[in-house]
Amino acid sequence: MDNYVLIKMLHAVLVLAVGGLFLWRLFLMLTNAPRQNGKVPTMLAHLFSFGVLGTGFGMVALYGSMPAWVLAKLVFLFVFIALGVIAFKRAKTRTLQLVMSGLALLTYAYLISVAVTKVPAGFFG
Repeated sequence: MDNYVLIKMLHAVLVLAVGGLFLWRLFLMLTNAPRQNGKVPTMLAHLFSFGVLGTGFGMVALYGSMPAWVLAKLVFLFVFIALGVIAFKRAKTRTLQLVMSGLALLTYAYLISVAVTKVPAGFFG
């Protein structure tokens, strides 16, 4: 198995880990658990997001170019992270937390669809 395939598999696992961690933190938020923004969830979020970014750049480096759909994923990864930060740390009301969480989940679904279709529009195309 070549390096590209190994990095791609690690990238896919990390993307699933990011989604799972987001859902776990959302559950903690909805149940008003005090450890929602504790050290472990926050460190894991940073670790997984950095891993997704690093493996993505690794695949681009091995592939030799950055197609438009990869650039779309990069931009919307930061949108997903920003929405998550607002939902879990900045939002003052439950309504805003839920709206930002919903938008973050929609962004995550869009990112997955772009990866599957390899089209910048994802499921909108």
